[in-house]
Amino acid sequence: MPAPLEKAVRNGGGGFVNHVLFWNCMAKNGTGLSADTALFRAIEQQFGSQDKFEALFKDAATNLFGSGWVFLVWEDNKLSVQTTANQDTPAMEKGKGALS
Repeated sequence: MPAPLEKAVRNGGGGFVNHVLFWNCMAKNGTGLSADTALFRAIEQQFGSQDKFEALFKDAATNLFGSGWVFLVWEDNKLSVQTTANQDTPAMEKGKGALS
């Protein structure tokens, strides 16, 4: 990518990707993650329970300084909770499975 465009693409593109992902993940109250899904089973296996995952995610969001995002990321065949600054997204990093 040409250097003069890098900042604009990072800010605009990252913001677009993050917001699309956010709004596509929203669900009506009471229609959350079903226990018979692969994601639910992976969360249970990786974090011990959905409640423990939610507490970890909430803690990451609460302690994120300034502007940024918190993501549940699939990387190296495991889930992790990761934070990014500003409009950055894990999808910008090579090898991350956020959008692939």
